[in-house]
Amino acid sequence: MRILYLERLVFLVCCCASAESYDPHLGMKIDAYLAGGCNGACVVVVNGDRTGSPIAGNGSVFFAAGSQWDVDPRLIVAIAGAESSFGTNWQACPASGFNAWSWFWAGDENCPGSPYSSFADGIQNVTHFMNKWMFKRFTTVASIGSRYCTSGCANWVPNVTRFYEDLGGDQVFGNDGSITNLTFTLPATPPTWSHFALSGGGPALNSTPVVYDPASNQIMVFGSLVTGPCCTSLNDMWVLTNANGLGGTPEWKQLTVTGSGNPELPAGREGQSAVYDQANNRMIIFGGGQFAGAGFNPIYQDVWVLSNANGVGTPTWTQLFPLTPNGAPAPRAAHRAVNDANTNRMIIFGGGNNGSNDQNDTWVLTNANGLGGPSQWIPLSPTGGLPAPREIIAAVSYDPAANAMTVFGGVSGNTFLGDLWILSNANGLGGAPAWQQVSQTAPAPGTLANWNYGYDPTTKSLLFFGGSPGFGAFRNDFWVLSNANGVGAPTWINTIPNNAPGSPPASVPLGTYDPIRNRFMIVPDAADLWVLTDGNGGQ
Repeated sequence: MRILYLERLVFLVCCCASAESYDPHLGMKIDAYLAGGCNGACVVVVNGDRTGSPIAGNGSVFFAAGSQWDVDPRLIVAIAGAESSFGTNWQACPASGFNAWSWFWAGDENCPGSPYSSFADGIQNVTHFMNKWMFKRFTTVASIGSRYCTSGCANWVPNVTRFYEDLGGDQVFGNDGSITNLTFTLPATPPTWSHFALSGGGPALNSTPVVYDPASNQIMVFGSLVTGPCCTSLNDMWVLTNANGLGGTPEWKQLTVTGSGNPELPAGREGQSAVYDQANNRMIIFGGGQFAGAGFNPIYQDVWVLSNANGVGTPTWTQLFPLTPNGAPAPRAAHRAVNDANTNRMIIFGGGNNGSNDQNDTWVLTNANGLGGPSQWIPLSPTGGLPAPREIIAAVSYDPAANAMTVFGGVSGNTFLGDLWILSNANGLGGAPAWQQVSQTAPAPGTLANWNYGYDPTTKSLLFFGGSPGFGAFRNDFWVLSNANGVGAPTWINTIPNNAPGSPPASVPLGTYDPIRNRFMIVPDAADLWVLTDGNGGQ
């Protein structure tokens, strides 16, 4: 059985071939192949009898889906052969909904299910999710199998390989007759921006952090600033559905929230930090303030947790009152926070008050999601020197495997920065934390302040769009920092130059990243969404 949750698309992979390379008669060849019984030419290892295959007759569907999504249709046929004997045994689980590919839709390992209305619908969906923008580095049957099939898989690679070869797929054998090095040609396609006009009203976005839930494909945002007349800070909660541009039309929806304390809800604010605990569907915010025209007044140092943050269930705010045996972070806005889900620790760095009282301290909040016991603030005392105090930091990421936090750029007082730092043992565990400044070689972004960035934990890449290199200046280029966790030499790659055709307007928009589908999303305002495919630049 295959553990392949659509809620956790990290298990989905792709192998793509340029549609132009396909034989235009391939659909008919697939139908002819599926209509015949399995004879000696099939060299079947386990299962694979095509007699009476219910997916026969869908050759044109396989071909059309493969052409649309740049996925070799023969691969989708071959996987169906390995998973369900070309659809002949899918009926063993009536709830499986024409599922010839054994995808566990909702985590039920006893009955793989999916909402497919027909095999044609299943072909389209499976091909879509195997599209080239998902984990395009998996280009061998062996590497695909290691992700697609996670248990009982001894025959998966041989079966898929043989069926693919039956259909005329190219194969390269080793000297020992190995059949695990079958490769697929990937088209070289540059990252591409797409624009979506948003409906539903939406929040008044202004220096407001956003978080993203890959499972529900929603951007979540709390609080905003209404300008004109200045300045009203709100405490509303919004989600943007279909936020990565897939699955339907993106739309804003305001959530009705409740509270469990006194006060029940956090005060309206902007400039707070926000992180998301996907496993428990909780958003954690710290600090921020109500903008008063020049600075924040009041400015906060409180911690709040929103359960059911993506709107599945009733969203409920709970204020945390962390223990402070060694003090607590000073009130601040425009700082940054990262979340270590493995240890339930939130790490904050920097912040200030609109150009004054800038900070360069690092704090760890234990039991940050409000579960597991009382939370506590722990100040870190890193060695190795300190980055300059800063706020509106250009980009921050955290790599749980390396336990490293990366900080780039920001604004210190009136000075824009372009330095790069990595904090080891960033969650306060595993050894003494230490800052290390990383020397950058050209090309590099230079000085920058930003509100949008993302981290790809698979490729260890930090990515961001646009930003401000100085007061009154804006950019719309896109950058990727490879080896961002410091394991290997961090290197900048300018995947989209400034003022490239088709790019969003130069600005400092809010943004986030979908690491599962490799898409970077920015929301310059409540009416517009821009989505970049292949956000990690093919790393």
